[in-house]
Amino acid sequence: MYLFFFVMIAVSACLFGLTFGTTWFREVEFPFGTFSTDMGDWGDFATCMTGVFAFISVLLAFEAFKGQVLALKRNSFDTLFSQLFAHHIKLYEKIQDAHVSEEENIFLYYCREIKESIIDKNGLNALWRSYVDEYSKGNKVKYENLKNYFKFIYHEVDIIREYEKEGILTRGMAKKYVQLIQAQMNNYELLCYLLNQLEYYYFGKKGKVDQEHQEKYYKYLKRNDFFKDLNDSRSFVREVEILLKAADLGDKAPL
Repeated sequence: MYLFFFVMIAVSACLFGLTFGTTWFREVEFPFGTFSTDMGDWGDFATCMTGVFAFISVLLAFEAFKGQVLALKRNSFDTLFSQLFAHHIKLYEKIQDAHVSEEENIFLYYCREIKESIIDKNGLNALWRSYVDEYSKGNKVKYENLKNYFKFIYHEVDIIREYEKEGILTRGMAKKYVQLIQAQMNNYELLCYLLNQLEYYYFGKKGKVDQEHQEKYYKYLKRNDFFKDLNDSRSFVREVEILLKAADLGDKAPL
């Protein structure tokens, strides 16, 4: 836009100089006629150009204002995400010390359970229920901590999706934030989160799940390579195949 200003000023100055500085240019017949040597006409032209420049200046100021507002919104989101990420870590710390034995944690235990299972859609629900039961051992606080951890991951990603949808985050920015969440989780945790999501799709809230919204969420996870590490790992091929076969989502699956 600033280049436009410069070009217009330069062209106007050249025309003025040629008109009053050379005889031959004043006599050239253009489609609209010849250039006037009346200073009043040039004054009117200058007034017109001033109006044009003023209008463009308003547009530039408005664009700058929008840029500042967008920058503030992005900074606000960055602060929000930092708080969310810190809370994510705190929630994880509440459950990481839960062991089914002295040698293995709950995530590792259930990855092994999945590998040895033959399950269908109903089996997803049964496996999930046994998962939380094994973890909580009747302890309601433990159960709520585990449930909140997975729920929090869902909302972290969903918030990023909403900010991208509103245009506050670019595609690349949004993916970076999603990848930061994913990088906090190892493949055992990712597999258990996958189980949680697939179970929720079919059985969450007693069948009142908004499956269309859930499918959009899965599509967003897939677009941002949330489960890419899990999907690419040779060590988890069987577990992933078992869950995807049981879910029977086809292209709607999140990986």
